[in-house]
Amino acid sequence: MSVLAVVFFACKEDIGNVGLNIQPEDELLNTLFFDTTTIAAHAAKNDSLPTSNVAMNLLGDIQDPVFGRTQAAIYTQIRLSEPSINFGDSAYADSLILNLVYGGYYGDTMQLIRIRVYELDEDLKLNTDYYGNSTLRHKSELLADVQIQPKPNTQTDTSTKAAYMSIPLSKDFARDKFLSKSGKPELANDANFVNYFKGFYIEAEAVSSNGCMLSINLLDKASFMSLYYGNKEKPNQREQFNIGDSCIYFSQINHFDYAISGNSSI
Repeated sequence: MSVLAVVFFACKEDIGNVGLNIQPEDELLNTLFFDTTTIAAHAAKNDSLPTSNVAMNLLGDIQDPVFGRTQAAIYTQIRLSEPSINFGDSAYADSLILNLVYGGYYGDTMQLIRIRVYELDEDLKLNTDYYGNSTLRHKSELLADVQIQPKPNTQTDTSTKAAYMSIPLSKDFARDKFLSKSGKPELANDANFVNYFKGFYIEAEAVSSNGCMLSINLLDKASFMSLYYGNKEKPNQREQFNIGDSCIYFSQINHFDYAISGNSSI
């Protein structure tokens, strides 16, 4: 006990005098005080930010009480998982599924979100910066039009740790776009393939008034397209088409000029 007492009193200092010797006692601080200054400030819109090939891409439609409505869509390429694809004789499509891995969310995921998918009609170009206000042409034919309740915190299956949404695409599109090119130059390599099939435009629309905004991880290995098919020799086959870092992709973000925001007067 005596040792502790010595240490305690040895460390005690009069902190009330710290810094008093910095300013001489015979000199006053030269300070001025104003209370009549007026500050004029205003808000200015910033240029759109680059959204091409970032870690996460936004997809959704949300009504925020302060910032108003924001809608986000994704443009992305798809790549071959192997060269020289041949689906065999008399190949037929069972299904075509697009998997998109969740990276996070904002808003109420109990709300349904409507997802539409189209085929791109314009190239995604290498070494090109795409921004939130960039757009590309897409074809008018709907490849998917589904309502999904997002489940970003739910593991979809045991084969991957990622949670993802599965979007069924048109079987006619699978047959006409991919199976019909079996063994042909269009499916010989990636260069031929992305020239033939430019990619997807994926848009979202809120079903309710609130909606939600999702971030999609296109770099995750569980983000891909699967073509389930069979032929006269073997049923129940699968061909995978990848996204990943070899693809070009970006998000288009529409704030509707903040016209219906809670602070639209700013």
